[in-house]
Amino acid sequence: MSNGLMRRINHWVNTHVVKISQSPNVEGEKVGGLNVVFSYLFELHEMSRKMKNWNRTAYYATKYTVMTTLIGGLVFSAVR
Repeated sequence: MSNGLMRRINHWVNTHVVKISQSPNVEGEKVGGLNVVFSYLFELHEMSRKMKNWNRTAYYATKYTVMTTLIGGLVFSAVR
């Protein structure tokens, strides 16, 4: 890259974004934090799918309760 600004942006992306999203290519290689978080979120997604198939009313009640609690916590922490 010939532009200094673009070179700095590229360096920042490589050192920060790529580092947290790295995946293991060989045995024993570190996994980035983004992949660790995604694995937990995927398990949560699978559990929510099972709950929705089991009981749609309970699924939507839980979904909206969790969403309201999270948004309420964000608003409360911003106002406080």
